[in-house]
Amino acid sequence: MKKVWGAMLLLAVMVTAGATELSWSTNLSRAVKQAAVEKKNVFLLFTGSDWCPYCIQLEKTILSTDEFKKFAAAELVLVKIDFPQEKHMLPIQRQANEELQAKFKVEGFPTIFLLDAQGKTLGQVDNEAASPAAFITAIRQVIGNPEPVKLSAEKQP
Repeated sequence: MKKVWGAMLLLAVMVTAGATELSWSTNLSRAVKQAAVEKKNVFLLFTGSDWCPYCIQLEKTILSTDEFKKFAAAELVLVKIDFPQEKHMLPIQRQANEELQAKFKVEGFPTIFLLDAQGKTLGQVDNEAASPAAFITAIRQVIGNPEPVKLSAEKQP
């Protein structure tokens, strides 16, 4: 019986190790400092995670994919500025989020900005990409990095 539990534990660890989980910050200033240290850009997502259908779709079809996770872990510091309706949020966090919403003049969700490692806005990312590869290409265009993206699941011309 101990061998069976040991094998199951080993399998669980192997499966977990293969999955990349993203770390989302809620503090933009800390994220910019992290980006400077890691020489990455900042991916700033304004979302209504529990009520906005476009936000939920973006999360499901792009942000939660292994392709995006791998890209983001290597090249981005992620910041999520959330405006949930059902989830509890501390008043101080809600106020900070509202201040960032005003600063960036965000009028709808989802809205995505890319910032450089000094916090300078590079531009907005179109969130209507049909695939993770297309979304990553859009990010690279805003960053100004023409490195081609390998299209893993799509046919190349």
